[in-house]
Formats: sequence, C-alpha cells, structure tokens
Amino acid sequence: MQSDESSQWTVVIPFKGSPDAKSRLAMADEHYPSVETDLRVRLSIAFLQDTVAAVLNTPCVNHLIVVTSDTAVTTGLSTEIFTVPDPGQGLNAAISAGLKVARTATSEAPVAVLTGDLPSLVTDDLATALKLAEHYPRGVVPDHQGIGTTMITGLAGEVITPHFGGASHLAHQRKGHASLPVSSDSTLRQDVDTPRDLARALRHGVGTATQNSMHADAHHCPEIA
Repeated sequence: MQSDESSQWTVVIPFKGSPDAKSRLAMADEHYPSVETDLRVRLSIAFLQDTVAAVLNTPCVNHLIVVTSDTAVTTGLSTEIFTVPDPGQGLNAAISAGLKVARTATSEAPVAVLTGDLPSLVTDDLATALKLAEHYPRGVVPDHQGIGTTMITGLAGEVITPHFGGASHLAHQRKGHASLPVSSDSTLRQDVDTPRDLARALRHGVGTATQNSMHADAHHCPEIA
C-alpha cells in the first residue's frame, strides 16, 4: 500500500469462501452456460485476489481488512492485509465485524466497505470514487444494474450499518448514504454474480488472477457473445 496526502482510507472486504461462494455463477440462461463448481470456487478466490490487488495499489488506502474464515484464502493473502474471522452469521454480520476492527484500530480514518467480486477493478476508478466520498458523510456506489451495492463509505465518526443483499443500493440510501456520482462504466461497478456478468467482465478486462483461472479452464468458461 502506498501513502497519499489526501484522506487515508481503511477498506473492509468480506469473503464468504467455501463451495457456496458465487453460487449464482451456476445459474445458466439462454445465452450463457453455468460455471462448474470447481471453477466457480477458484474464480471466487481469483475475483477477491484481483480486487485486493487494486486496493493495495490505491494511494489513498492505508489499511485493508479482509473478513473471512476460508483458510485457503487467508494463507495466500499479502502480509499487508489484516484478516478478521467471519462470525458466520451472514454477509452483513461479517462486514460489521470488519468495521468494528477498522473503527477500533483507526478511529480517525474514513472507512469503505468493498465487495470482493470486482475482477475488473482498476486503481484509478477506486481512487476517484474515494475522492468523491470525502465530500459525503456516508456514501454508496451501486452495482452495474443500479440495484445492488459494490461499495459503501463513511467518514470518521460516522456509524455505518451495512445492508448488502437484494435492492441494497436503495436500502443504503434510506440509511443516509448518498449515491456517489460514479460513472456507469467505472470498473468499481462491474461486479460479477452470474455467467452473463462474467462474460461482460471479460470483455471489459479482468485482473491477472481471473485471467489465469479462466485460461486454465477454458473449456468450462462461458462463451463471450
């Protein structure tokens, strides 16, 4: 991680892990086939690795916390990352556990919660969004559909209650998070849940870990229309 004269952010990323990770990649539609279980699990880890790599290279990020109990992930993470055990009570409980550690360790720092399924994420897009977030007590970035959430933010002293899942963008807005003016083509909004999302991300461009996973299992990958 690098240092910057602007706000020094602490970022929290939850990661469920296990064979249930990214379960919606198993849902085929008329154009995109399902992703087999072994590849789906490997891709979920690759998405996290590419997301983490982008975060670590963002100058205004000073601390990164990953919340997970997946030992296959924790043993391979950079020593620059602090890991917090997942309490096993769902996504929002995991995020809250990470936020508690973040607020305890760096009470004067702004905090962002980022989903770990952003294989296309580039540092400049994250830095731009965090710069925008400095102007709002609490912020939220919607996913590519404008329904879910890829990031929420809170300045020092702000209480953040995560509401990820379903129509979470609106849920976060109702809890006082301003929708940040992040462009629709920002890589921060290119989350991957379904085979269709995966194909879109591959067209957009993905990080090294995801590229390697896809190349290793090319015959099991969704075709890109």
